[in-house]
Amino acid sequence: MVIDVTEMCIVDAPTPCRYVTLSYCWGTVPVLKHLRQNSRQLRTIGALSSLPVPATIKDAMEVVKGIEERYLWVDALCIIQDDPVSQKAQLAQMGLVYALAAFTIVGGSGGNAESGLPGVGASSRHISQQVLTLESKTLLEVVTGDDYYSGLNSSDWITRAWTLQEKLLSKKLLIFTQQQVYWSCWNATWLEEIVLEDVYSVDFQHQPLNVGPERGSFSELGDDEEKSNSIQFSDRQPVNCSDLYRQFVNAYQERKLSYKADILNAFSGLCQALSAVDGEQYHWGLPTSRFNESLCWWIRGGGSPNHASYLHDGPQLSPVRFPSWSWAAWHGSLGHPWISWLSDSAEESRPRNIPVTIYVCDTNGRMQRITEAHVDSNVNLSESTYAEDELTTHPREVQDIDDPGLVNTGHLYFWSTTAELYVRQNEFVESQYGWSSQHLYSILAFKPEDYSLLLDSSSTVLFQESDVMADLPEGRPHTIGDMERYNVAVLDFVVISWLKPSSVTCLIVQWNHGIAYRIGLAYFDRKAWGNIKTRQWKKVVLG
Repeated sequence: MVIDVTEMCIVDAPTPCRYVTLSYCWGTVPVLKHLRQNSRQLRTIGALSSLPVPATIKDAMEVVKGIEERYLWVDALCIIQDDPVSQKAQLAQMGLVYALAAFTIVGGSGGNAESGLPGVGASSRHISQQVLTLESKTLLEVVTGDDYYSGLNSSDWITRAWTLQEKLLSKKLLIFTQQQVYWSCWNATWLEEIVLEDVYSVDFQHQPLNVGPERGSFSELGDDEEKSNSIQFSDRQPVNCSDLYRQFVNAYQERKLSYKADILNAFSGLCQALSAVDGEQYHWGLPTSRFNESLCWWIRGGGSPNHASYLHDGPQLSPVRFPSWSWAAWHGSLGHPWISWLSDSAEESRPRNIPVTIYVCDTNGRMQRITEAHVDSNVNLSESTYAEDELTTHPREVQDIDDPGLVNTGHLYFWSTTAELYVRQNEFVESQYGWSSQHLYSILAFKPEDYSLLLDSSSTVLFQESDVMADLPEGRPHTIGDMERYNVAVLDFVVISWLKPSSVTCLIVQWNHGIAYRIGLAYFDRKAWGNIKTRQWKKVVLG
């Protein structure tokens, strides 16, 4: 559906359809929405002339009409907001909606739908320029000042999660700010006003979209086979889609969402675009072709679960909690909501060995492999220092689930090696950048150089288990302060990947009713891991 600005009503989009999109902030003001009960009214010719259409949408309709276009797509009116099935289908296509539009109007001024587009209708601007007549010439004073060329720096629009994919996927943008209007496409930016004497700095200083860490662009795709899976940055340097995905995740994590359940919906358009380039598929926000590797993320500075839930199309349409193994289930902290992987480059960190086969289940309980185990022939599994006989002699397959009540599409199922280890909470040590989680904890009986431990959140770890103190490798530790509280806990480690021939990567988990939930990440020297005598081959359900 689209808005017909000539007939002033909602219509089904004709085929073919040339249309304009609107990207704006809803804010907290009441917004006219397309609902099942008013759908017939909104489809009546002239309906939008008499209904309380928010100022930003009304101004966008005026712009579209003024440039002699006819159709405008706006989420509030073109998606039936109280039809969950239709809404879910539409939200999944939001990326395509913006990517296929003739151009996108950006409401870059104000923080809600009543802010309007400055310079259109009642949303007038107050920019003063003196006119000077000199003999037969009429001169206009140039507007100067950093504020005038600040673009979207101070805009609420640039802080919202939904607008990231709208910004990156739109081919052309008509940007309305309080100071001026910009026309921006993938290759150039035109300003309503510019100081021509300062042309040298135009490329950098006057780019309205030069905000935030998301520098990637879908503008330049390599034509030759070697660059077919690459996307170009604005400086024409090819970037692998895997690396670009990671940059988008971090840019996205810095933005704000009104509803936590939308965290993957508002990112899905970028996943669709990357998939169109390299054929990648995504499961709960993680690329499936490198799924074991993608599970090896950590939050710099630590974080906390966001407790978001997702309504899926299962037999009972029951909500599914975002799984702990996906970055989408976590908030950052300490002002550093950055997600990092165990290496800087996705290509460099591609695992040579995948020691576990991971399954997911559909809404009917049928298991499907998402990864296939592979062990590099160069790895000698018979070494006494790492004799993982389980890799070849123990079960790997996971059976279908017959009980519909036990089906959870957010769970991962696999067999892997697990171990219980003693983790000590150290005194707080502030690192140079404030990312101190790797310094807060140590594993008893391991040399510091043999492992690295990164807890996503320690809020649920109970460092007070006095009943596990007796058999500690280093004896009974002291109590902390005047409290009967100990600084050691027993945590479970589950092998998930071998990023390098010399290391083993584990998820740190806590168990609840037979389900493991991720609370951190660790990697070990392979020889040191192999020396653990209490390792077990175990079926893991990761929630």
